[in-house]
Amino acid sequence: MTAKTIDSGSDWRKFPALEKLGDARHFEAVMNRVETTCGALDGIRAKGTPAERDRANLAVGAYGRMLELVDEIRKQAAAATPAASGR
Repeated sequence: MTAKTIDSGSDWRKFPALEKLGDARHFEAVMNRVETTCGALDGIRAKGTPAERDRANLAVGAYGRMLELVDEIRKQAAAATPAASGR
């Protein structure tokens, strides 16, 4: 595996995938997918083998943590937006 070089013309400070979370339409689509996935995981947690239940529990915990992080990112972005436009 080779290291990827950064194009000198690109802005490495941009995170388009994370920035899309600020777009309500994209955020809603992502949350719908998370909800669907967690619903499937709940079924596995209820009826799966012990190993499957363990993996499903870990995945649900990871989704929970991801939602906490997304919430924090959205709060920080909302707080930064008025400051940036007031310059």
